[in-house]
Amino acid sequence: MTKYIAIASGKGGVGKTTTSINLALALTNFGRDVILVDGNIHTPHIGIHLGSPLVPCSFHDVLAGDKKITEAIYLHPSGLRLIPGSIKLIEGINYEDIKKHIHSLNGHAEVVIIDCPPGFTDSLPILESSDETLLVVAPEISSVTDAIKTKVKAEELHSTVIGAIIVGSRKKDYEMSKESISSLLETPILSSIPFDEAVKKAQHLHHPVVYHAPFSASSTAYKELAGLLIGQGYDTNLKYKPS
Repeated sequence: MTKYIAIASGKGGVGKTTTSINLALALTNFGRDVILVDGNIHTPHIGIHLGSPLVPCSFHDVLAGDKKITEAIYLHPSGLRLIPGSIKLIEGINYEDIKKHIHSLNGHAEVVIIDCPPGFTDSLPILESSDETLLVVAPEISSVTDAIKTKVKAEELHSTVIGAIIVGSRKKDYEMSKESISSLLETPILSSIPFDEAVKKAQHLHHPVVYHAPFSASSTAYKELAGLLIGQGYDTNLKYKPS
């Protein structure tokens, strides 16, 4: 049975795509069969992050009815399987068929991670397609209050909000605390991914940070999150990637 997990936020620029990529790879490194889908239809960034902004067959080609979704699966050198979007304008996109196409991945992976568009309006088809939703927030009030709207919409569409992830924390006094964020969202905080220069260095090389710098602070946090989601611990004292 394939599980669909939406990675959603209330606004852009909070680290949602970075989280989608690195969580998907961390789960892959734990031995799970994972496919990452770029569900950000208007501004897809996964291909840009991973060095393939233009591919012969993208999720947009699938939505236009030109290709099957299994023809749009690519393998990144890190071992991550992904379905990127296209940065080109493609005519004939059928937004009503998003759920149908995503669910045609049934049986092709254990877990499908879907990177949502920012905000909740464009995310509705993705949230409707997902069994579970993970909220990504920055430790600031505007990010958290915007994420509340996304959480409400996810629940209305029967996608279980399993928790939130704080990304880019510098552990400063001016940042919102985990307790405050959890209270406002009314959901547990599953992880706090620290601010880490290794993330930017990895993006420059078009790699996930979990692959480029596997023992960095952010990579460790993503692997701990992946372990939590599958009920398997990650021992930070051991210098290896789980397999």
